[in-house]
Amino acid sequence: WIYSNEIEKLVVNNYTDGGIIEADEERCDGYDPNEIVNVTSPSGGIGGATEYIWEFDNGSGWTVIAGATADSYDPGAITVSTTYRRGSRRAPCTDWIYSNEVEKLVVNNYTDGGVIEADEERCDGYDPDAITNVTSPSGGIGGATEYIWEFDNGSGWTVIGGATADSYDPGAITVSTTYRRGSRRAPC
Repeated sequence: WIYSNEIEKLVVNNYTDGGIIEADEERCDGYDPNEIVNVTSPSGGIGGATEYIWEFDNGSGWTVIAGATADSYDPGAITVSTTYRRGSRRAPCTDWIYSNEVEKLVVNNYTDGGVIEADEERCDGYDPDAITNVTSPSGGIGGATEYIWEFDNGSGWTVIGGATADSYDPGAITVSTTYRRGSRRAPC
């Protein structure tokens, strides 16, 4: 017998696990996020060439990122929190198998520092009453709230070590002292 060339009829089984990408990130205001890198490649199945797509969701649903076809992706600058995921498949399979999702959060800082009270006036040195939170800071979005307290007794503003709550109970004073609370949404 004289044989012709051989023809293969291959069965490709798609990936069953989309792998792992990283890393989540959180910064203040708009920023250029760090690259999202491949930690674990997709796995499962057999045969076929690997194909990748990347998608993002910034509150409007998943959108394919044109030209993003590698196992890692470096997003451009963002001004709103955006979630990314990687799809992979074994060609010619048509279904995308997705990795975990990575969040690039945009935190917008407070726009109003809130209100504290109360002014106080006494004779000679004394131990002032606690300064209490009347209205919490407001505005912005995201991030954990952080507080600092400062005082000025005529020498300029000085941070009070360990004072990190929304209210503050000052110790005894012998000179007139002004206090203020600072607040921010971390990591602003």
